[in-house]
Amino acid sequence: MEARITPSGSPGLLRRSAVLAVALFAAVALLPQGAPATDQEPEKMEDTRAALQKWVETRKLISQEQKEWRLEEQLIQNRIRVYEGEISDLRTRIAEMKVSITESQGTEQELTAESTALKASAASLRDRVTALEAQVKELLKRMPDQVKNLVLPLSRSMPENPEETELSLSVRYRNIVNILNLINKFNREIHLKSEVRTLANGQQADVQVLYFGVGQAYYATADLSAAGIGTVGPEGWIWIPANEHAEVIAEAIAIYNNDAPAAFVQLPVQIQ
Repeated sequence: MEARITPSGSPGLLRRSAVLAVALFAAVALLPQGAPATDQEPEKMEDTRAALQKWVETRKLISQEQKEWRLEEQLIQNRIRVYEGEISDLRTRIAEMKVSITESQGTEQELTAESTALKASAASLRDRVTALEAQVKELLKRMPDQVKNLVLPLSRSMPENPEETELSLSVRYRNIVNILNLINKFNREIHLKSEVRTLANGQQADVQVLYFGVGQAYYATADLSAAGIGTVGPEGWIWIPANEHAEVIAEAIAIYNNDAPAAFVQLPVQIQ
């Protein structure tokens, strides 16, 4: 876009020049034609020369102002072209930003939908891990003390109130998996543990207890006067007196300790 600007100083100068020119011609016209020279003629000629000089100066001033104005007009036109180029760049950037905003809005909608799905999945996982924790707590009630003590640090980490815990779902899942792995490992092996057991007569005795996983356990006193069988009961692990089987239980313990040669031993089984 080009702007045409008329020099603001030109009309005034032109008017002054015209006035001087009219005055000059009027002065010449007033001179008598063919009249003899008088004493006033030199003075009139001087006035005429002064008027002509002023007119010439005025023309020079007008020419100089026109030249300066043309230069200034060229600068203005150049600035206008620069501004038009910047405006075009800004419009291009605005169009690009609009496209970017549209793409961002689409991405935001996708992220919002993904976030909603993740929240729903997290809620489902939270419900699942809460149910698993409750099942593990019930399972631990039916475990022997050896297993309970084995998983005690992990079982204590399970929250009493799942709705108020600050533990993350990943930590809670890891605790459950570790507890079940320890129980499973104990259940696949035979263990011999030294314990203090309360006998049928109410006395306590130091005995060795032979665990076959988490299903059955056997103990017998050193003098074979008392023996017992451990098994899972309705509310937890229970011990049943089995004094009549003290000898065979003691034999099984001796074989496990390599204190007796290997042999087939028929142990009683209690199932509740």
